[in-house]
Amino acid sequence: MGRTPTPAPTAETITMTRTSHPAAASPACGLSVRRTVHDASGRLLAVTDLAFPGWDRVTFHREPEAIAFRVS
Repeated sequence: MGRTPTPAPTAETITMTRTSHPAAASPACGLSVRRTVHDASGRLLAVTDLAFPGWDRVTFHREPEAIAFRVS
């Protein structure tokens, strides 16, 4: 009988950094987001960089059936 392989453990890190642009005509804020995924040995598997130059709110949905995010 075949066995389904068990997914290897991974570590996911999400770093959000607020940025400001004081030289702009009107003070503006932004957000940069970096997501990294490492395997159990510490090897980097994936990097995702996102930038939101103008933002008010970020919502992360972590339900497995609908993992997503929304910026408003």
